[in-house]
Amino acid sequence: MRRLCKHLSPSMVVACIALLVALGGVGVAAVRLPANSVGAIQLKANSVNSAKVANRSLRAIDFALNQLPAGPQGPAGPAGPKGEPGARGPIGPSDGYADTNPGPFAVNTFDTRVATLRIPTAGSYVIWSKIWIWRTAAGQPTQQSCTLKASDGAEDRTLSTAVTASPEEMVNLLPHEFAGETTVNLFCYATGPSQGFDAKIAAIKVGNLTLSTG
Repeated sequence: MRRLCKHLSPSMVVACIALLVALGGVGVAAVRLPANSVGAIQLKANSVNSAKVANRSLRAIDFALNQLPAGPQGPAGPAGPKGEPGARGPIGPSDGYADTNPGPFAVNTFDTRVATLRIPTAGSYVIWSKIWIWRTAAGQPTQQSCTLKASDGAEDRTLSTAVTASPEEMVNLLPHEFAGETTVNLFCYATGPSQGFDAKIAAIKVGNLTLSTG
């Protein structure tokens, strides 16, 4: 040892000491890294691979969009609650048609047409008619009848018996749906001498018509 020290020059001793310090500092730096000192900037590209990632440690949020394949479609969920009804829409346009025969006119012992109404367009209609019939001669009770009849055969009939010489009001109602242009007539008759006046037919087109037979 003494022989070795005799051959070492002062500069060699300084160099050896510096080398030991440098080697010792690298070892300490390799073991004692400051907390949170390694981030995305310090990592080299492709430095993290599958071998350095713990199995089952990554989540779907760690991957970019559209990188993971979609799984199979799951079963349909239960139906949700029924929503509130929407607001009622505006009322659409409605057409109306009317005909009047003020009279007076004779009501015969056979069906006599006393009023006619032309309906120019197809659709659903509520048709109404009214007439006053007056028995002009005293005697036996007079039976009178009026029929509101469409050209396709649909009709509504009323029947009345007049006992006194006062006017009798006859009213008919015919809800009906027409496939095209049509004509509606009011026919009336009386078994005894009678007169009619103020015969009217009116038809109002509706958006929907529900007919019940019960």
